[in-house]
Amino acid sequence: MTPFLIAVAVALCSGSTVWTLDSAASVFSQEEVAHTTPAPIHHEPGRSVADCALKCEQPIVKFCSAFAFVPEKKLCLLSEIPTADFAPVAPGELVYRKLMAKRIVQINGLEFQVIQHRSKGELSFARSWTEYENGFGDDTDFWIGLQKIHELTGSSPKLLRVEAVTWSDEL
Repeated sequence: MTPFLIAVAVALCSGSTVWTLDSAASVFSQEEVAHTTPAPIHHEPGRSVADCALKCEQPIVKFCSAFAFVPEKKLCLLSEIPTADFAPVAPGELVYRKLMAKRIVQINGLEFQVIQHRSKGELSFARSWTEYENGFGDDTDFWIGLQKIHELTGSSPKLLRVEAVTWSDEL
């Protein structure tokens, strides 16, 4: 049996979000992505990786999902595209990509709350009933919990979208 990368989401039929996770700060990852995308990159002066991370969080930048720091030029490169390709402008530099903290995705104008996601495969999902009730995991591999799913689904009509993807990124 082929292992699956699973993302399951729930949303109201109207497309409005019914539950979100609040995060005081974003978490960035140095992990490489399988496919990068040519994307517009915004340049800002910067002193360090930490400085670039702060710039990526500032409201001055419309939206920032990824950044790279070029130490020789003291420059922060920022992009709103999570899979932005920084190689042409920052060859060999580490790229930091924002991890999905709010677990909300938008598809065809509807907002979906991701309730389960597995991308690394390092987190065991063999858990107790209590853990499945309360939720577990981190920002990349997680199950939000049966209690939260109950809060999401309530009594009004909902739209359920299920996506199952193999570890080799095949639907």
